[in-house]
Amino acid sequence: MPITPALLSLQGQYVSSWSVIAAVPTAAVFLRFQRHFVGGLALGAVK
Repeated sequence: MPITPALLSLQGQYVSSWSVIAAVPTAAVFLRFQRHFVGGLALGAVK
């Protein structure tokens, strides 16, 4: 089950702000690999 529907099923019981919790893993991956993302964008911009 994807994280968003799973968190929606918990809303009201355990999770009050599910959108913030669902965004944390995406933000963590981006921050961890930010150097690679920027490097890939720079390589793609120069043709």
